Amino acid sequence: MLFRSGSVTESISVSAAAALLDSETATVGQVVDNKRIVELPLNGRNYLELARLSAGTTSARGSRPEGEGAFSAGGQHGYQVQVNIDGVDNSLTYSGGPIGFEAQAIKPSVDAVGEFRVVTNNLSAEYGNRMGGQVFVNIKSGTNELHGTLFEFLRNSKLDGTNFFANRSGNTKPDYKQNQFGGTVGGPIRKDKTFFFGSFEGTRTRLGRSFTATVPTAEIREGNFNRVRPIFDPATTVGTPTSFTRQQFPGNIVPKSRWDPLFPKLLALYPAQTIGDASRIANNHFYAGSESNDVNSFDIKGDHNISDRSRVSGRFSRRDRDRFEPGPLPLPADGGLATTTIIDSNAIAMTHTYTFGATLTNEFRVGITDINTRFDVPYDRPLFDEYGIKGIPKTNLASSNDHGLSRFTPAGYTEIGTRSFWPNTNNQRTYQFNDTMFKSWGKHNIRFGGEFRREDIFRNAARFSRGQFAFNREFTANPANRGATADGMAEFMLGMAAGG
Repeated sequence: MLFRSGSVTESISVSAAAALLDSETATVGQVVDNKRIVELPLNGRNYLELARLSAGTTSARGSRPEGEGAFSAGGQHGYQVQVNIDGVDNSLTYSGGPIGFEAQAIKPSVDAVGEFRVVTNNLSAEYGNRMGGQVFVNIKSGTNELHGTLFEFLRNSKLDGTNFFANRSGNTKPDYKQNQFGGTVGGPIRKDKTFFFGSFEGTRTRLGRSFTATVPTAEIREGNFNRVRPIFDPATTVGTPTSFTRQQFPGNIVPKSRWDPLFPKLLALYPAQTIGDASRIANNHFYAGSESNDVNSFDIKGDHNISDRSRVSGRFSRRDRDRFEPGPLPLPADGGLATTTIIDSNAIAMTHTYTFGATLTNEFRVGITDINTRFDVPYDRPLFDEYGIKGIPKTNLASSNDHGLSRFTPAGYTEIGTRSFWPNTNNQRTYQFNDTMFKSWGKHNIRFGGEFRREDIFRNAARFSRGQFAFNREFTANPANRGATADGMAEFMLGMAAGG
């Protein structure tokens, strides 16, 4: 019997699977890899929305940044969650203005995120800045091969039905157009030594808005309130504060000779009635304004292997947003709600990693995150000067209220003028330096280091600084029958404000 020796074969199998139990640390969390980030549906392409898939998390109900992906971890408030990108804090301090509605300073494209990890409990001591969960995001790096992606996502109102309010007023369907486009590219600058990676994402949204407002009819514009209710002349008031009477205006018309000198020009701001006839004194104007929202976000990252032991990485990220939301009336009447939102965010991160040996590694990191935000009004000059409103204070700050119009609120009518609290400027800059040493000692792993952090916050809000005038159906009422008499527009004509 002849036996022949068999051939020698060798194979190496590499497999990766999520550990059922982390036996090395007490940390509770989950890793979301790039495959899930890219392939799971995300309306708005915000990777942070996927953090809610982790155990122990839920949407940050009631918090302002909920719509930007903010979440609650371990029962803590959404503002207690910290987002770190490449080890640098990307979170925002609870504040007013646009910052209060944002969950992070920069927002990298989902195509630029390599993976992120959500930790919800038992955090390591090096991450002790906030009580809630932590999100650790890694931006992709270049490799020895040149790779890139391109994408375009489109939504358009031509594929949608119209809405109830446009149908009722006989107007066309409001526009809705949204384009999200961009791409990534990464590769070598010097093979095995130096690499680059870049990403860009742009969003352009145009949203038609439908507003139904109450404007003065042609008769009211002449001072005639016969179709409204009886109007009484405050100049005829006689009696005591506890018992007095007034006489009705002759013909129930406020004569133009009694009008405040500033009123005619302000009245002209109101657009003409577009719904119904002269008998329709409420909800008689339709306006289809257009909301615009332009967002750009890009990241540039470089990695360099100084030696087998030393590696340096640097990243610059930027996000800018320019949004306009119309009010219920065309500009410059506005209706007290038109708003522009400006966001400019920049972030720099530098990391140096040095390996002293098989058991000792040091990582030094420095980062600066800067976000400048402003709620503002869509005016470029002081309209209050043009309309004769005097005594409006101004400052030398860029967020001064040296533009816009005072706000006029006649009861029963849509108001005219500028939103009262804007401009509202909120800026934050965070400086961060940290150094961490990793030491393996037999079966034990030890980390030790330190961190320096500084936050500079600036806030300036214009609180009613352009003035607000309310006309509340008080001075033209019959003292014996207030509910069925008086009109806010009549008191606006007379220049008799009840408050503001």
